[in-house]
Amino acid sequence: IELSPLRLAEIDAIPDDAEGFALIGPRYDLSKKELKILSDYWDRQQSAILVTLDPTAKLDNLRVFLRSYGITPRTDRVITVKNGQTLSNVESVFSRGAEINTQLEGKSTVFEGPSCSLEVRENDDRLLNKRIQPIALAQAVSGWWGETRLNEQNPVWNPEEDHVEPLYISAAIIRGQGCFRQQRTCTRR
Repeated sequence: IELSPLRLAEIDAIPDDAEGFALIGPRYDLSKKELKILSDYWDRQQSAILVTLDPTAKLDNLRVFLRSYGITPRTDRVITVKNGQTLSNVESVFSRGAEINTQLEGKSTVFEGPSCSLEVRENDDRLLNKRIQPIALAQAVSGWWGETRLNEQNPVWNPEEDHVEPLYISAAIIRGQGCFRQQRTCTRR
């Protein structure tokens, strides 16, 4: 594997020989041109995109792009409070049922630093009809919540405002011929 840094703002297309593209913690939202470059790449026969998000960055265009494929980053922080201390290193477990998680399912991990939760529309008929299947890969363990008051000094769980379990921390989007409603797993096209 050869990693080559690219800046979407400085190119017209992701190279034809790219096996994947990683967008790591962008601080600024994507422009229309950058979204088109990303969309054109994603529409190729073989493509893979890894996106990690900084939950403090305001990325409305990228959020819309991800939402169109069934994953929406929420405006929250996944936290818990123990002994009067607010914790944000999220204790998580890898989800069961997804073929791509077979070796990890049920195992625990910690996502360090602030995380936002993800809405994952796994059974959305409109997406499944387009052969697109979002899949939850990891979720916070019981006792964590998605705090929506981001500047709250002493956060307290509020069932009317905050997000409740399951709080997905990681997800994948699989698309192509192998995505069928009868199967809970997919293969890439």
